[in-house]
Amino acid sequence: MFSKEDILFYGQDAIKISTPRSESSMTIIPGQGGILASLVLNGQERLAQVQSEKELNSNPWGKSALLYPFPNRLKSGSFIHKDQRFTFPINDKETGNALHGFGMNKPMSVSNVSLKDNQASVILNYKYDGQLGYYPWPFELVITYTLTFDGIEMYMEVNNISKQSIPFGFGWHPYFLIKDAGQCSSLKLPKGNLIQIDEFMIPTGGRDEFRSFEELSKIDNINLDNGFELVLNGKRSTVTLANCELEDLNIWQESGPNEFRFLQVFIPPDRNSIAVEPMTCNIDAFNNKEGVWILEPNEKRSLKCGVNISN
Repeated sequence: MFSKEDILFYGQDAIKISTPRSESSMTIIPGQGGILASLVLNGQERLAQVQSEKELNSNPWGKSALLYPFPNRLKSGSFIHKDQRFTFPINDKETGNALHGFGMNKPMSVSNVSLKDNQASVILNYKYDGQLGYYPWPFELVITYTLTFDGIEMYMEVNNISKQSIPFGFGWHPYFLIKDAGQCSSLKLPKGNLIQIDEFMIPTGGRDEFRSFEELSKIDNINLDNGFELVLNGKRSTVTLANCELEDLNIWQESGPNEFRFLQVFIPPDRNSIAVEPMTCNIDAFNNKEGVWILEPNEKRSLKCGVNISN
């Protein structure tokens, strides 16, 4: 039987779910945006974790954050919906844009924990009441994390509970450990087209072919902070990350037309991790409309992504 333990993670209440012999585990912090704070697979931590209580509370790199009602950047924080302009606060000072919506640190409640012989799940809920003037539409969000023996699955469902249609996008922002600053790590990306961006990291509308990691290739000193529109030739797109002495890691996303159609890949300056970020929509999607969901009143949408080790 899988087990549950209530623990403190840098001062925050957290839930740790483990396999029967504790070879694998996941740790979730409901009060800090429902982030996945730790993912141990076959005895090895695979996530780049926050390193202090201060970092957890501010989470400047958005480690494992859930991103909504849009992921990535929104040009100048501004967009128009139903002929009315709305402007998010500018929180990306370098580019003058709004970044990652407002949900990454919102407290979530635990509605259910299910422990079975072959898996365990934690269900989190967040109800937004529309109190922010720049996004005045209530919605409900349900996140389900499921741990199995070889990985996790994340299920997301959003429900528009407002009285009018709303724009919505979702992303997940995990950072995975890489070995020796990338010199002992290899990467394979799913087929997709590189999104051209301007000096403010906003899409220009163009696409480029990108073939550098179409086969498993060493990361080495390559810099990445790029968005991709995936080629939807199947229901699932997978990024493979290989590290010396560790099983290959598969980061997958359901990538149908109304699911995770986009992907952002980022290597931070310390080069000890790589962010592999499934996104339902493009950068600046509230303006360019690429992948943005327009949810009618009482409309629900759902999607899945996950991580597993290769057998």
